[in-house]
Amino acid sequence: MNQDFYSSVISSLKKDIANKRSLENKKSKLNKQLLESQSEYVRMINAQKLLSAVSDDNTQQTLDFITGVVNKTLAEIFKGDTRRIFLKKKLFAQSKPHIIVELRNGEGHVMNMQLQNGAGLRQVVSFMYVLCLIEIRKGRRLVLSDEKLNGLHKEAKRIISEIIKIFAEDGFQFIFVEYSLNHLGKLYNVEKHGTESRVISLDGVEYDDSCVFADVDLDILDKDYKEDDESVKETIIGG
Repeated sequence: MNQDFYSSVISSLKKDIANKRSLENKKSKLNKQLLESQSEYVRMINAQKLLSAVSDDNTQQTLDFITGVVNKTLAEIFKGDTRRIFLKKKLFAQSKPHIIVELRNGEGHVMNMQLQNGAGLRQVVSFMYVLCLIEIRKGRRLVLSDEKLNGLHKEAKRIISEIIKIFAEDGFQFIFVEYSLNHLGKLYNVEKHGTESRVISLDGVEYDDSCVFADVDLDILDKDYKEDDESVKETIIGG
């Protein structure tokens, strides 16, 4: 009986030793995997920091480019005016990135953009902002605008016209439904004769009020309709 007892104990010890060796081997492998995973984690963290730094740098360069172009335009149009825009990054609901446009005066005070009426400042900022974004994205350089510059005073519209020419020479294309852009690109009237609309080219024709609604049925207009001093037409600029 004693021999059977010792044989059983020895057999059990052998199994325990074998299990211990197996567990030690597994532990060694797991420790090795842990070290490799930690190294990979550190590399990923460093890569993330690098990408974040590059992304932040690119974002800041983009914002600086836009504010530079817009503020130079504002300084040229509104002589002696110290209002300038600033673009700030902000997280909405702590997760969604937004770009906030701030308007500040010469003393650094933030002004309400919605209250800037009369000079067309909002139109200038919006128009130049769009041009900058199209340039940055390097997509199709095509701008469609439906009476977005009507709030500009005469001198502001003249300077914007010069800016439009510069962008057009650089490959931009513009289609405007606008007032007082008679000397840009090609002019067209869109006229509705009865139930049919026609696009009439004014190439080679000196533009004046008689060019619009010539022999056109105006019965479709409201009875209280009054024509503006300047006629509406489409201007196409670029290739």
